[in-house]
Amino acid sequence: MSQYLNFTEPDALRKLSKFQNIVLKIATNDFHSKGYLFKHGLTNNIIIGSSNLTANALGSNKEWNLKVSTTDDGQLYDQVINEFDKELASAKDVTADFINPSEFAWESRSNRKLSSAEIKNVIESKRILLFVKKEDGEGTDFYYLGDVSIAADSIKQDVTNKGQPIFHFRFLSPVAVKPPTSGGGYKATHTVVRSR
Repeated sequence: MSQYLNFTEPDALRKLSKFQNIVLKIATNDFHSKGYLFKHGLTNNIIIGSSNLTANALGSNKEWNLKVSTTDDGQLYDQVINEFDKELASAKDVTADFINPSEFAWESRSNRKLSSAEIKNVIESKRILLFVKKEDGEGTDFYYLGDVSIAADSIKQDVTNKGQPIFHFRFLSPVAVKPPTSGGGYKATHTVVRSR
């Protein structure tokens, strides 16, 4: 799993964490690769492509994926496993604390610095209001989830793959926020932070 664009839904993590045969970790960097490895006997099926692990991506979207079969002693298998092991070693364990319905990840727009008005406004604000949109198809309406505060030591500066500075924040809500009843969760990629 990945935090890339904050697309991973907490409810999906909760469901996956119930399986005894799954080691659940999440990449906290800009990991955006999609690869799936299925082992059956001595054969390994590797699927690499553009599909996220979502119903739409795997069932109805137009995606490009390549499936290759190899054995345990194949060079391709070794390369995929080595790359996977590197990512897994740097990934974070997904625990109940990680899946916190009172905590929200937020990423600034690109080309923002600590001195940027947008970032200063959030950091110096006495009150931060959190609005989210479930998905783009809903139009322009946002849901007000309540007041939030910046989590201690959560402001991190990073750079985009184009070298532009961005900021990551974690916001805390005094109450847990339940996901919408119409399926899915709120996506932080559609978060608007208004400060006062």
